[in-house]
Amino acid sequence: MKKMIKLSLVAAVAVAGLTTTASASAMEDAIKNTDLSGYIRYRYTNGKTASESNEYKTVFKVKSKVNDNVSAFIKAAGANATTNASGDADPDQTAIKEAKFVINAGGATIIAGKQGLQTPFAALADQQGTGVVALYPVSKALTLAAGWYTNTDASALGADLGGNNITAVAAIGSAASVNYALWYASISENDLGTNNATLAGTTAGASAINLNVSAKVGPVSVALNHAEVDFSSNAAAINDTTTKQTRLVVSGQAGPATVTVGYVATGKDGGDVTLGDTDATANFDLETVSARDTKDANIWYIGATAKVAAATVGLEYVKTSDIDGTVAGDVEAKEAKLSVAYAMSKNFKISAFITDSKVGTAEMDFSRIEMKYTF
Repeated sequence: MKKMIKLSLVAAVAVAGLTTTASASAMEDAIKNTDLSGYIRYRYTNGKTASESNEYKTVFKVKSKVNDNVSAFIKAAGANATTNASGDADPDQTAIKEAKFVINAGGATIIAGKQGLQTPFAALADQQGTGVVALYPVSKALTLAAGWYTNTDASALGADLGGNNITAVAAIGSAASVNYALWYASISENDLGTNNATLAGTTAGASAINLNVSAKVGPVSVALNHAEVDFSSNAAAINDTTTKQTRLVVSGQAGPATVTVGYVATGKDGGDVTLGDTDATANFDLETVSARDTKDANIWYIGATAKVAAATVGLEYVKTSDIDGTVAGDVEAKEAKLSVAYAMSKNFKISAFITDSKVGTAEMDFSRIEMKYTF
C-alpha cells in the first residue's frame, strides 16, 4: 500500500484568502479529500554498444474527491536523459499526462478526459488519448468495458495515429479458477500523410483483437495470450496485412526459485501488435530482443527469480528461431539478462541489470543501475 501524502490542489489560493474560520475550514476539507502519489526515478546506462546516459523521471498523481459520485485525477510527468553529447541538458517541461474525471453512475464507472489508452495494445503508463471509457459489472464474474479515444499518441506503420479515432470494447472476468479478458479495437481509417509526409495520400485503419486467459493448476500458473491487428488501406503494401503474436507462459516454484518458461509465435506479416510501444501487454520483449521486431518467428524464453535476503536475483534468456522467416537462412536473435533488485525500504528500491545479446551478426551488451523512490 502506497503512503499517500495529503495535498490541497488550491492551497495557494486558500492561503491567500485565509482570513476567516470558514476559509480555514474549506482548506482543511480540500486537504482531507486530496491525495498525492507518484515516484522519482534515476537511471544510469552504459555498455560497449550503448551510449552512456543518465535518465531521470518524475511522476506526480493527484486524486481529489469532487463529491460523492465524482473524483478528479491529474497525472504530471517530466523526464529527460543526458549523454556525453548533450551535456547537462535541462529536463523537459512537466507534461500533463492525464486530466480526467471518474464518475460513479449507478453501478457503472465512467472515465472522461485525457487518460491512458486502456487497451492491451498500448502501454497504459506511456500512451494517452482524450476520450470516454465506461465499465459496467454485469456480475462478479463479468465486467463489460467500452471506450472511445481521439487525439491519441498511438502509432503504427511508421506513422502517428493522432488523427485516427480508436474505439474499443472488452469483456473481462473469471469463471471458476480461470481469468479471461477479450478485447476488440477499431482504428478509423485516416490519411497517414497528415503526420508523415512520405505517406501522403495513404489512408490506413485497422481492427485488432486480444484474448488473454490465465489459470492456476495446483502450484503451476498458465497464461495464454493471442493478439492480432488487421490493417485496411488504399495502399496495396498495407491493405490486408495482418500482424500476429501468440504467447504461452508457464510458471511455478522450483525450490526457492520461481521458474518461468515461455513460447511466442509471430505471424508471417510480422509480430507488431502494439500501438507504438514495446511495453504494451500484448507484446513480449526483453531489453534488446522484442517479438514486435520479428516476422514468422518462434521465440523461446526461460527465466528464474529467487529471493536472497532483501534482494531479488533474476536470470533470463530468450532466443528466436529466425528474425525474419522470409529471409533465406537463419538469422537468429538471442539475449541473456542478469538482474538484481534490493528493497532498502518499502518505498525505495535499487536495481541493476546487465545484458548480452546478438541479433544476426551484431553483438550488443549494456548495463543499467536504477534508483526509484515511490510515495
